[in-house]
Amino acid sequence: MVKFHGLMEGSLQAFISHVDGRIVFANSAAADIFGCTPSEMLELTMWDFMLPSEVPRLKAYGHARIEGDPVPERYQMQARRLDGTPMELEFLVCTEINEGQRVFHIFVQNRTNEHQAQRLLASSERKFRDLVEGSIQGLFVHRDWKIIYANAAAATIFGYDPVDFEGIDVRDLVAADEMGMVEDFRNRRIAGDASVPERYEFQGVRADGSQIWVEHFSRVVEWDEAPAVQTTIMDITQRKKIEGSLINAKDRAEHADRAKTEFLGNMSHELRTPLNAVIGFSQLIREQVMGDVSPQYVDYAASIHTSGQHLLELVNDLLDVASIESGSMVLHEEPVDLSEIARTCERMLRGRALRASLLISIERPDTPVMVIADARRLKQVFINLVGNSIKFTEQGGSVIIRVEALDDGRARMSVVDNGIGIQKEHQKSVFDAFFRVDSSFVSKREGTGLGLPLVRALADLHQAEIGLESDIGVGTTISLTFPEARVCHDSFDESDDESGI
Repeated sequence: MVKFHGLMEGSLQAFISHVDGRIVFANSAAADIFGCTPSEMLELTMWDFMLPSEVPRLKAYGHARIEGDPVPERYQMQARRLDGTPMELEFLVCTEINEGQRVFHIFVQNRTNEHQAQRLLASSERKFRDLVEGSIQGLFVHRDWKIIYANAAAATIFGYDPVDFEGIDVRDLVAADEMGMVEDFRNRRIAGDASVPERYEFQGVRADGSQIWVEHFSRVVEWDEAPAVQTTIMDITQRKKIEGSLINAKDRAEHADRAKTEFLGNMSHELRTPLNAVIGFSQLIREQVMGDVSPQYVDYAASIHTSGQHLLELVNDLLDVASIESGSMVLHEEPVDLSEIARTCERMLRGRALRASLLISIERPDTPVMVIADARRLKQVFINLVGNSIKFTEQGGSVIIRVEALDDGRARMSVVDNGIGIQKEHQKSVFDAFFRVDSSFVSKREGTGLGLPLVRALADLHQAEIGLESDIGVGTTISLTFPEARVCHDSFDESDDESGI
């Protein structure tokens, strides 16, 4: 016995001997498990290291061993360290008669970490199984085309009972004209071809023979220690129907838009020729080029001329708006000096301003402000804006065309007047087609109702931000601010200045 104890003292396995619960020997490995020293263990009993609920079980086991009942040599039990920390131990028990007493020799292994790991693994498996089984996405695993696992959603998508779905040949779930693609992708993926898309769409076949659209995602996995293909399936039939409806609606809209553009183009051609004739002959009559006519007919001719010009402006504006909306308008962009655009507009509208008893002027920096733009379209924009300011500014007022190079690298061109102003509730609508303010002053001024919408559309084509500030009785400022990307910095060579300075 002494030799045996000496042998076990140096063992890496924990070892305890006890008689009726009294510990008569414990090696260092056992003491480490129970969080004490071997000498401390000799002052205690086995019951001191068991959870209270386990003591009856341990005593019953010992009694059964003494009686020779068929009980296992190895068993597991809940125990605790000396400080009360719970553990899960596995015991291998041997019995020996020593000096007339039955002695239990117990080899002890701490299985706490293993059991915790097992519980965590089992819990994790339950959680993931719950997630997979409760998912609205279908998921199945197949090997050699046979489904070896599937969740309920996968079976439901294809119209099968979950019990019957496992064992189904995957190829039975694919429409015949899609099989070539699916089979090719599957074989290449198993072979490790990284160029195969992980996600793609195809038409599937349900149990009743009806077809559905599915989105398919697959990858190669290890299943039961062998390669298999894991597939995730989503029913996208409804999405495909909506996409089809949207495509049809888009096609119809594009067709209608093309028809509108063609109609406006034809209308423009058909109307311009007779309108030019009306304008030309009415001008001849008004100016009495072909001989004297009565003053009454001169007035009639003047009205015809004015109405004809107004109608021609409307036709031209309609055509421009339609061209922009259809995306067919192409800008001829080049470096443009905003100050030169301002001077051109001032020269063209100076006579109209004088007839309205208005002062028109330009405010600009000493150096050119160059932007990338379509010069003709910019002139069109600012002729519209200046014309509006002249139209809605009373006698004695002023209109200013202002050009600025902003500190943040942007450029701005504005038209400022001290006219009647625009009411706050109307300011968001003035750029809408055919919008007109209900005012006696405004109603006396003819307009196409397309000038400002055309300004906004042309500003958008130039990526320019349009700004509006207006107060009733104070005036209106409308500006176009060009982004820094369109501003030509350092593009002006001082040697090009006419002054030579």
